[in-house]
Amino acid sequence: MRTWIKYLIYGILGSLLLCILLIHLTSSLLSYSDKDVSILLPSADIQYINSTRTVYLDNASDTLLVFVHGAPGDFSAFKDYLTDNDFNSYNLLAYDRPGYGYSESYPMVSIVEQSKVLLNIIQQYARKTIILIGHSYGCAIVGYLLAKESDLISKTIMIAPLIDPQNEPIFWFSYFAKWPITKWLLTNDLRSSGAEKFSHADALIDIEQSWKQIQNPILHIHGGKDGLAPPSANMDFSRRMIPYRYLEQSYYPDEGHLILWEQFELVKRDILVFIKRKS
Repeated sequence: MRTWIKYLIYGILGSLLLCILLIHLTSSLLSYSDKDVSILLPSADIQYINSTRTVYLDNASDTLLVFVHGAPGDFSAFKDYLTDNDFNSYNLLAYDRPGYGYSESYPMVSIVEQSKVLLNIIQQYARKTIILIGHSYGCAIVGYLLAKESDLISKTIMIAPLIDPQNEPIFWFSYFAKWPITKWLLTNDLRSSGAEKFSHADALIDIEQSWKQIQNPILHIHGGKDGLAPPSANMDFSRRMIPYRYLEQSYYPDEGHLILWEQFELVKRDILVFIKRKS
């Protein structure tokens, strides 16, 4: 074998191993153990409900805000919201979805089953008014639950949702979680994310007609430069499938999929205005 080919192979393998090492290191640094949660949120009540970790802040309110993260991720996707003073007049609940964070480490690709997990958690902390807030993949879960539990859920907010089954983008790096030769090298979160990604279109088809059953207010927030959740397709889907009297949309042409974090004040304002508005 020529020397340059040998070094090229060594370079590729070395780069791959370095990337894998960085992925695992980053994952460990970003993961919040129960001890870390207690430091971040000293008053938080941490529970494991059927192996699903929940983080609950009781602020003696009649309103419960429930945060549902995307893929990959965990409850800490909403840490800026959980620690913000403007939200401390509400009871707050976030959790690690199945297959993520410190919850049971297996992927749950069905949106219907994911909603059952969420419903069971909510019932442990139910209040007079319950408002669901989801990001990315989590939006389909909160939207479906709003449609099916109109007597329980008052409002729902979807931030950068991926809800149109006909427009589910799959990128080349997604296949690392699918190929057996690379799948085992990834973290549990990334394997769960990959399993959800390749099943998401079918899972969305399973709930497609449910959007028409929504009977309570729902806010759809989207950025015009969202490369992961095509804005036009997903906003059109909301307008087409959700009864117009219940749907409100906020569109920000210069924002992307990470609007949840990159434009915290903007998203916070939209959330607070929406939840304070009389239905």
